[in-house]
Amino acid sequence: MGAEPAAAHGISDTADVEFAQSFEGNELTFVVRRAPEVPGPLRVDVIAHQPVRAVALRIGARPLDGNTSAAPARDEATARLEQGRSGTYSTVLRVDRTGRWELTVQAGEERAVLPFRVMTPRAAAWELTLYPALAVAGVLIVGTLLAAVRRRRVLSAVLSAATAVSLVVAATAASLSPFVPAALPRGAAPTVAADPAQGFSANGRPFADAVITTEPAAPVTGRVFVVRTRLLDGSTGRPVDDLTVHHGALAHTVVTSADLRFFRHVHPVLTGPGTLEIRLVVDRPGRYLVQTELERADSGGQQVSGAFRVGGSALRAPRDTSGDTSKNTSRDMASGTAGPGAGPDGERARVTVNPSRPVAGEPAAFDLRVDTDAGPVRDLQPWLGMAGHMFVRDPRSDFFAHIHELDSMARSSVPGAPARDETVGRFGPVLRFTYSFPAPGRYVVWLQYCRNFTVRTTRVTIDVAAEGN
Repeated sequence: MGAEPAAAHGISDTADVEFAQSFEGNELTFVVRRAPEVPGPLRVDVIAHQPVRAVALRIGARPLDGNTSAAPARDEATARLEQGRSGTYSTVLRVDRTGRWELTVQAGEERAVLPFRVMTPRAAAWELTLYPALAVAGVLIVGTLLAAVRRRRVLSAVLSAATAVSLVVAATAASLSPFVPAALPRGAAPTVAADPAQGFSANGRPFADAVITTEPAAPVTGRVFVVRTRLLDGSTGRPVDDLTVHHGALAHTVVTSADLRFFRHVHPVLTGPGTLEIRLVVDRPGRYLVQTELERADSGGQQVSGAFRVGGSALRAPRDTSGDTSKNTSRDMASGTAGPGAGPDGERARVTVNPSRPVAGEPAAFDLRVDTDAGPVRDLQPWLGMAGHMFVRDPRSDFFAHIHELDSMARSSVPGAPARDETVGRFGPVLRFTYSFPAPGRYVVWLQYCRNFTVRTTRVTIDVAAEGN
């Protein structure tokens, strides 16, 4: 009876908003800090992960009116990323109203649009009752004491009764506060009612359909090309322009080659309504799979997928990049243990699977332990809100899954838990995952973690037994 209401993927007026972006050859996280007042400053931090490529980012903010921008960027600032220097780059913009805004990021020919809301707190109904009632009770207590000192019994009795009433009102408001809905902050998104004309019902918006293309249409190895995903409303066919931030990004994309020797976990930039883009360079020809996770406002999460082909010839010595998003390769072993792959200061990642040969339909535990020559590592940083990420794919390309690390996922759901600050290393040395494979067969598993602003990937191949074997 005393449980507090739970909320999922909500953005409050006191929360920062994070956008992971694979932009201009860098893996970046844009953090839009809470605006303390309006009009007032808006701090935008850019967290750069290794390897860092030198680039000047022009960052601007502009308010939105309906579905279009009301004006050009009100204010602009420049964040200059230095070659090889990871960490935080801070800029300050100004906002003059609550509501819908758009962060624009420009560097060279690449441009990203990041929608967010400026919100300020609004007192809840119980606060508007509780605090005035306490203030009135305080004044009445003073009046009661003065009346008693002057021996005005009738007045003292009346004031005492009024004090009691005020305290009862305050106590009632305080006791009912957990059950009174919180007031929407100023600038928050209004509650959306069902609107068949807009293509969604009381159960939420429909899923999006995806069309995946490349530019050029026939990419070749060794050259930069664009993978473009167009998202269309499943009911109306119109571009999807209501993506919401989930797990620190507007969308999460994993690109793998059919032979499982190429792996990239990236975060596409939103270039226009319903259009997501990533830039890639690959070292081998063949078929590539694209899996993108996204979430629409007033709807659930979904995954869209597609494929493209790359022509040309394999580079002279094609490198296994399936476990090497950050220049730190771990060996691929059969079921059981993967590693060690030596990194800076002798960093080693080792994966233990229990049971060593999982059974289809039954949970399997994955423990990723990180050590250095100096001992166990305890400074792993959260990335995308979690201490670790695990991806699963089968060689036939029939199956794909994304799993989060257990401890950090549990902490993120606890009210009052520490902020998921990517600059603070507080996890390790063991990251824990659990997963139930859907069917017997061979699977490839990639596990990712972040340390010293560098995202590292370890790969292990798992043979899953049939139930009863």
